[in-house]
Amino acid sequence: MNSLTKVAVTNFVSAFLGFVFNVWIARILEVDDYGRAFLLISASLMINQILDFGLSNAYLVILGKEKKPSLKKTHVILGNLIKASVLRILFFSVLLYISSVIFEISSQTEFYFLFVCGFVSCTNKSLISFFQGLQKWNQFNYLNLSLNVLKIAVLGLYLSTSNNIDIKTVLASLIIATIIHFGIILWSFNYYLKFSRTALNLKRSNKKIFLYVKPFFVLNVITVLASRMDLFLTENMLSSSTLANYSAAISVAFMFPLVTSSILQVLIPRSSSGNNSTLFFLKSNFKTGVLVVLVFTLVGILLSKPFFEIVFSNKYENAHLYFSCLMPIFCLGILFTPFESYFYAKNPWFLTKVKSLQLAIILIVSVVFMNFGIWSIISGVYMSRFFGWSVINIAYNKSVTNVK
Repeated sequence: MNSLTKVAVTNFVSAFLGFVFNVWIARILEVDDYGRAFLLISASLMINQILDFGLSNAYLVILGKEKKPSLKKTHVILGNLIKASVLRILFFSVLLYISSVIFEISSQTEFYFLFVCGFVSCTNKSLISFFQGLQKWNQFNYLNLSLNVLKIAVLGLYLSTSNNIDIKTVLASLIIATIIHFGIILWSFNYYLKFSRTALNLKRSNKKIFLYVKPFFVLNVITVLASRMDLFLTENMLSSSTLANYSAAISVAFMFPLVTSSILQVLIPRSSSGNNSTLFFLKSNFKTGVLVVLVFTLVGILLSKPFFEIVFSNKYENAHLYFSCLMPIFCLGILFTPFESYFYAKNPWFLTKVKSLQLAIILIVSVVFMNFGIWSIISGVYMSRFFGWSVINIAYNKSVTNVK
């Protein structure tokens, strides 16, 4: 199995386990509580992405440019990660205040959840990116997979001791799983990479890393806002029941971007080193890919109603409608999104501009046509995605032509 296949298979298994966990809590919790839980999970992912400061992607590009990524280079980068932790604490304080206002966070459990699953998970992500940058795919894969295994295991332990499971219990299980995951990652660093304290040169210049971090930080913030804005608009503009049904639909639809994520995780380091063979293959077989995706989408839409009734129960009566509308756009993303890897490596500022316009489109369409409810938000998602894909595809074709 090559690296792309390994990452894709691992992410598929991880996505399936994440899906199982999500269905589990959807069936356990009341409809409104599930919508609230899913929103908080999305908020933690947003905090995670912002606090990353673009470091994870910067590491991939820097290590990807090395013909043989070395531990010496990684030691220097790890020193910068330690320094970044101080800034993350300051940024987290601001983000927590903003989140408390937007999402009306008041309970201690929700506060601890955002801290651990936002702040600590961000550190986990940065540490895992070292294995990705060094192309140690076995370690990278098992660390990515282990978090969802831990989520199910911890929630299962809660259920074995008590039948009274509420939203606080679900959030607590995620907190415990994330902390255990952090411990596993630290052990992996010590075991596989053999880091020593004396190897960390904290006085080494940050200039080169800062040059990469600056565009990636802005890009990460814009990307997470653009990808999660539909949920936040649904929470603020519509009822809690609509939010819960939309969350159920999105939770299934998000399995498709994980396929894309698998491809990006391998392609960003490759694009940094000038290896674009996978992108050329996708481009040459694009029409076949579109046909396969359309057939798959049609089958998914036809099966969506019985699927949601059996898996999620009848509590989420409109989820299948929202999923049927979202599935085409998420499936097409499998074909279009990989081309972003080229600009992650070559021109992240260009990608930031495109993502900013996508964010503006979904906001404008959703607000202007808010009388149409959830359909205005779904329309905004479609328009923003097609705009972004069109611009990126045109820019990629021009870039490749100029190189030739």
